[in-house]
Amino acid sequence: MVIRMNLKDVILELVNKGQGIKGPELATEVCVKCVEKGINATIEDYRPLLEQLVKDCEIVEIEYVLPSMTYRTKSIFFPKGTEILGGWTHEAS
Repeated sequence: MVIRMNLKDVILELVNKGQGIKGPELATEVCVKCVEKGINATIEDYRPLLEQLVKDCEIVEIEYVLPSMTYRTKSIFFPKGTEILGGWTHEAS
């Protein structure tokens, strides 16, 4: 439980500090911060907690697919309260 709370604080700190962060950058920065702070967390701790933070609306996640990478869904995370204004899909005619 202590690991989970410390890991939660690290994730929230990183998302809030940058006013948003791409998924891979968040994962890398979380690893660095955990090592710096001596938090013994694993990917098995990180993924479910990240999903729970999104579910609980403590952070906002936007998932997207780039035209050049249709095989992969990417994510970016924003601080709680971020307002998403909308998105548009433009397809070539």
